[in-house]
Amino acid sequence: MWKSLLFTICLFSAYANVPIGKVEYLIELMNMKSRFIAVRKDHTAKLKKTYSIGSENLSRFEKIYEKYYGWNQMKGDYINYLQREFNEEEVNKLLAVYELNEAKKMMRLMSTGDDQFIQNFLNSSNRLKDFNQEFNLLNRPF
Repeated sequence: MWKSLLFTICLFSAYANVPIGKVEYLIELMNMKSRFIAVRKDHTAKLKKTYSIGSENLSRFEKIYEKYYGWNQMKGDYINYLQREFNEEEVNKLLAVYELNEAKKMMRLMSTGDDQFIQNFLNSSNRLKDFNQEFNLLNRPF
């Protein structure tokens, strides 16, 4: 019994949350914000077309869009994802790789039209449902 309890404690400790500062630094080194913005442009254009956004609703659309699909939302989700998938030792190893000049260059040069994580974030059914609900309130007569 003690062995299984000790194993559980060790397993939990190995996968405890990585300090947010390290994860944020990793996200910065990975150039995620630029990659996200590049992919999001296509998503924004599709939504504008889907909802037939005219100039009279563009400002309100952009505010609601930023609320549900902004960088801060994405960054928070990505931090949680990385903390769930990697322990601190693994993040330290990734940081060592991404701090290499060659890795920094690669991240600057990457084009990002197909980043799966960003696509999944933008196509999240819960986020889309909430966005639709709030946006549809704009089209109601007062």
